[in-house]
Amino acid sequence: MSKNTERFSGSINRKMIERLRKERARRNLSMRAVAEEIGVSVSTISKLELGKTNADEFTTKNILEWLKTGKNQDRPARRVTVKKQVEALKTRVAGIEGRLDTLETHDKVR
Repeated sequence: MSKNTERFSGSINRKMIERLRKERARRNLSMRAVAEEIGVSVSTISKLELGKTNADEFTTKNILEWLKTGKNQDRPARRVTVKKQVEALKTRVAGIEGRLDTLETHDKVR
């Protein structure tokens, strides 16, 4: 890639990230919420907004789609709250404990 192409690409990337930052602020969304909707890590959003990295092709495509539609159509937004995650884990633990009780009872019978 030539230096002119790199400058042009970098300029476009900075403009896209500035649009991302402004849109995120306008919608009052956290980096986490945007990252989940776009399909990248919070760290990626942070590094992009701070200018520490440039978006790769996948991220660029998803950011542009999000800016255009407000969401990433290829990847539905995950809206799993911490409370729901905790409840799901409690259910899994209860199931595992139940199986352990069954195994212990089975061992005692032997």
